[in-house]
Amino acid sequence: MRCMTTIAVLAVVISGLLFPVQSALAEGDCSIFVVMSYHEDFPWSQEVKQGLDAGLAGRCSAEYFYLDTKLHPENGEALAQEALSRYQELAPDLVIAADDNAQSMFVVPYLKDNADTPVVFCGVNAEPEAYGYPASNVTGVLERFLVCRSLELLKEIAPEVEKVAFLMRGGLTTTDLLYNQIKADIGGCDFAAVGYAEPETLAEAVAQAQAFAETSDALFLEHVEGLPDANGNALSTSDAVAAILAAYGAKPSTGGSDFTVRDGVLCSVVDSGKEQGSLAAEMALQILDGAAVADLPIIRNHTGRVVVNAATLEELVLSLPESVGEEAVLVGQ
Repeated sequence: MRCMTTIAVLAVVISGLLFPVQSALAEGDCSIFVVMSYHEDFPWSQEVKQGLDAGLAGRCSAEYFYLDTKLHPENGEALAQEALSRYQELAPDLVIAADDNAQSMFVVPYLKDNADTPVVFCGVNAEPEAYGYPASNVTGVLERFLVCRSLELLKEIAPEVEKVAFLMRGGLTTTDLLYNQIKADIGGCDFAAVGYAEPETLAEAVAQAQAFAETSDALFLEHVEGLPDANGNALSTSDAVAAILAAYGAKPSTGGSDFTVRDGVLCSVVDSGKEQGSLAAEMALQILDGAAVADLPIIRNHTGRVVVNAATLEELVLSLPESVGEEAVLVGQ
């Protein structure tokens, strides 16, 4: 009898070695519903998706829903209701919600503390308390611009920079939240902020840039996609950046994203949408593998990449210091 018992135990052990017990979710066993605040072609949305897809690859299938609130904010609430219907049809294992409007329009009214489905957010600019986070079923990743580091980089390249003006598209939740962060951070930077513009049309943005050219040494330019031109057409980031920088003149500029630098801003230490997506995917998989939402604290981005537009550098007749050149990613060549 003892012999048979020993054989049985050995069989179980060997079976476990040869055929290990599967984790909470095997490859492809989980489904994730991703609600994006902006439109599919927006560069930031694409970066977040790249980070999510890479992080979830081979583990979970993901379906994306776009609220399109950057180009058409007036449709956000209706699209959020459509997202809710799709969520109910899918019954996903987890929801990922990217950027602030996905929180205020979708997660907070429909899922926070109201559903068993865990939620991971990313790209959130507001303080988490604004949405009642963390919640029983919600955790995630905050997005913070690396403002002081970007301005310090700018000064390394253009030492005369002391006074900085800020310009972002008005009428956006994101702009309000980012300006709150920038105003809180700028006190720790060795620079003077001379103004915060929130134009709602291209004509207003051009006029404000011309005025800032008289009062500032550099322009911080971000989130201008969707500004309407004289015919009411929403401009792409590249077209809006080009028009605003032309109005500002031959002076240095910085921003908060690598796609803004690619479109003509001189330089930035950028926070990455890919990093946001990657961190959110990592948290999602931890939850799906059995971690409790309450055990995963809210985190924020910390890494940054130095990005410099080589064409703009040449146009401004500036050179890249050796200390910057060693770590910089050059674009616009």
